[in-house]
Amino acid sequence: GGTATPQVSEADALHAGVLEQLRSTLSANSMRIIDMFRQWDEDGNGTISKKEFRKALPALNLQVPTVAVDELFDSFDPDCSGAIDYKELSRLLRGSCRTPQASPPASRP
Repeated sequence: GGTATPQVSEADALHAGVLEQLRSTLSANSMRIIDMFRQWDEDGNGTISKKEFRKALPALNLQVPTVAVDELFDSFDPDCSGAIDYKELSRLLRGSCRTPQASPPASRP
């Protein structure tokens, strides 16, 4: 019989680890999220493509397997647009919510 013990998937652990490394890179270099975003956004179109994302991680000395990079990218891109915009990256790195369910609805003035 299989025991169904809830465990963190490899992708979730990787996601958390990469976010932690990105946060420490930002603070170690006194960088703002927008500065990192602009570095990653090579073509300057205001979004980070999967190709740009794949280049960005090794540049930060993050050793992530390609398969995991794709999963990671998808988790950074909650609206599945195929690109990460600044708001998405900022929201992730600020770490305001651990799980999507816990985030309060956005209030618009």
